[in-house]
Amino acid sequence: MALLAAHGGSTEALLATITAFIEQQAAAADAPEAVDVDQMTQLPTTVAKSADKAMAKAVAARAAQAEAAAGGEGSGVDVGTLCKHSGCDNKYAAEASMGAACVHHPGVPVFHEGLKYWSCCPAKKMTEFADFMSYAGCTTGGCEFATQEEIAATPKPCRYDFYQYGDCLAISIYAKVADPMRCTFAASGKQLKVMVTFGFSNKFELDVQLEHAIRPQESKVEFMAPKIEIVLKKASGDTWAELGKVAEKSSLC
Repeated sequence: MALLAAHGGSTEALLATITAFIEQQAAAADAPEAVDVDQMTQLPTTVAKSADKAMAKAVAARAAQAEAAAGGEGSGVDVGTLCKHSGCDNKYAAEASMGAACVHHPGVPVFHEGLKYWSCCPAKKMTEFADFMSYAGCTTGGCEFATQEEIAATPKPCRYDFYQYGDCLAISIYAKVADPMRCTFAASGKQLKVMVTFGFSNKFELDVQLEHAIRPQESKVEFMAPKIEIVLKKASGDTWAELGKVAEKSSLC
């Protein structure tokens, strides 16, 4: 009765006030939470068992290569070194390996919106990284192998891709033998900064001014055998056309 009296005894006026209050509360609930665009937060990381196993295997292989090199391998190429050409799985075994028949891709990898393909074979697009890596080459030539000196002096590029699901955006960084203890991942509401150490001597840095806002406190990182997965929680339901303004750098540690 007091509420009715406060509205001049008008039921219509009371109902209008209640309706306006309900609409105001609903709008407040639907409004996106404010995100801190300046404060950088370290993202939590987990390491899958597959990543631990891959690291142990790589350490053992590296030790074996060092032992073989100490034995005076004349070519300067480590036994087990993969051919330089993309898509060729031939490995160096001895001098006879030089110039072996090599089926490879002369183009470059293209990763976009979860799709992966070779620039020389644009008609064949794949979603699974394993399928992409095993897709047969389109050109035949002779194998070439990098020497120990060439490998040590050349930073390896690091490829990455992103895809979206639900209210998350995932960035896949394809860095083999990444060392979790020597990697950093930090984000604010509108920026992502990544530093990845992989392959024992390579460093990859990524600095992104994100296209849309994220919630760093609800984002995470997982190390897996073939890649690192950064999962960013979107601050809104927007679909991202691109990551944003990206700066990247590859170097030696």
